[in-house]
Amino acid sequence: DLLVLYTDGVVEVFNGAQEQFGNERLEEVASRARRRSAGEVLREIVAATRAFSGPAITHDDSTLVVVKRERS
Repeated sequence: DLLVLYTDGVVEVFNGAQEQFGNERLEEVASRARRRSAGEVLREIVAATRAFSGPAITHDDSTLVVVKRERS
């Protein structure tokens, strides 16, 4: 099980074409990384938002928490 908690600053990152990162991209990144540790999922999401925005400056704060429950 994977729980991703985030503020709007995570998904409201824009690229040079003024496209928003959005919830769908966040879901895609988290889904692709879901087999990794919580820390790795978090790093993947941060890397994806930074790659998406490129050199654009973000103006909103962002908070991201990833919790993973391992099945026994």
